[in-house]
Amino acid sequence: MSIAVKAPKLWLRQLQVIFESKYALTNNLISDNPKTYKEYIQYLDEKYKGLGKAFDKNAGGLKVIIGDNEDNNYNIRVSGTKHMGLSLDNGVIQISNVSYETIALIMTLKLYRVTIKVGYKSAGSLFTIARGEISYIQQKIRSRHDYELYITYASELVAGWSQNRINFSMRSGVNIYDMFNYMFLQQGLPSSQINISPALQNIVADNILAASGASADIIITTLNSYSNSTRQFILDSDSSEGKVISITELKDRPVIVINRDAVNIANGNPTITSDGLHISLFPIYNFRPGDILQIENRIIDTSQGTTTNAGAQSTFNTNFLDPNGYYIIHQLDYVFENRGNSFLFNCQAKALNTF
Repeated sequence: MSIAVKAPKLWLRQLQVIFESKYALTNNLISDNPKTYKEYIQYLDEKYKGLGKAFDKNAGGLKVIIGDNEDNNYNIRVSGTKHMGLSLDNGVIQISNVSYETIALIMTLKLYRVTIKVGYKSAGSLFTIARGEISYIQQKIRSRHDYELYITYASELVAGWSQNRINFSMRSGVNIYDMFNYMFLQQGLPSSQINISPALQNIVADNILAASGASADIIITTLNSYSNSTRQFILDSDSSEGKVISITELKDRPVIVINRDAVNIANGNPTITSDGLHISLFPIYNFRPGDILQIENRIIDTSQGTTTNAGAQSTFNTNFLDPNGYYIIHQLDYVFENRGNSFLFNCQAKALNTF
């Protein structure tokens, strides 16, 4: 009798942190002269002990990649939140024992635009789970050879545009869609980075609206004025797919089927309470706020809070199940480590039939 042995499939995690100068920045240390640029890269390579290999031109600027395939020197931990809200996306990058030269390089060259990429080697290319700009850099020093770098970042909308306060007045008879487009173009935001649903063209201002503050505040104020008409719209500032601002219709959001056979679910069965659905997912897909998860209700644990007689009499978690198994993500908390136990999205979602 022969026995066939099936080779196990390994999922090797990958985590990259990319720092870039702003695309509009022309750094004074770089020249368009190829010879000068080559000499500069050689200078980086010599001064920063091989770090120059990670640099490349990027539309007039530079970038450095920490955590590429050849780089095994860093312990990296990234944690953050992606929310169905225009100003709530943020995160923290923690890197152990990164050199002082690297820190100085990030600050000197103003590499303040940050991109986080994750994935598995067996799945091919990495995908971007967060993109934003640095808001603060600090160190925690334990000893001479043991310290950590902490970098906080916020979404591009918050860091790049919502720091500027603006005043806006809208007269009656103007489409809300046109108003948003005009507002962002005035702030210097490329139209390619604005994702606004054409359905807003059907909503026309019926009175004069005046608003001031950050762009996120103005959008929320405007849409709240027409709340009866905008219930179907989803707002988020997640720019992991290149969009800084997104105002889309609910029907346009992707539906992602969660299947145990595809190894989507981590940490046991998803649970549901009055707060909504809680589910941990491996990063095999770029989940975003507003995405719709399709889950079989039979695998959802509804027992939380029913372990006592009083709880069993007053708790009816099944009331919060969507009859068709559709749940819309309103918040994603993520923790990714290149060496460690955490490599997950923790999703909070609401039953779609409540929207």
